[in-house]
Amino acid sequence: MAFTTGNGASFALAALSGGATPPASVGRIVSLGSIDGEVVEIEDNDLGSTLQKWCAGDIKKLSALTLGVVFDADVHLDIALSKCGIPYLGTLTFPLPAGQSTPANLAGSGFFQKASSGDFANDARTEGELMWRFDNQDTVLAFTASAA
Repeated sequence: MAFTTGNGASFALAALSGGATPPASVGRIVSLGSIDGEVVEIEDNDLGSTLQKWCAGDIKKLSALTLGVVFDADVHLDIALSKCGIPYLGTLTFPLPAGQSTPANLAGSGFFQKASSGDFANDARTEGELMWRFDNQDTVLAFTASAA
């Protein structure tokens, strides 16, 4: 089941082989945060250095994916109370670029790291937040480029 945002991006969940059944829905997604990749910087100075030197570390780190959602107590409290930390297969599908027929996607195992209700107020839509972390454990993260 795919959960689609207004810009054409979507996030879908599936069970891992022999794993737990994922939530039937993550609710109505109103935003997907950015995916940021980085490597650790390692200081590489010696006693002869006059300017700071750096080299790249070996391990690449991918940020958690933040899903902004319209809060639904039945869905989001279930995720917060019983689904956080359980591994599932997650697929982030990117918006379809012009001239392409298949969108790019990023898929791999991961887990919900956080589920938040957001603030409750009069005359305002209650928007919560889910944080998904790709974990590279059961299914190694894979990127598939868009295609014509």
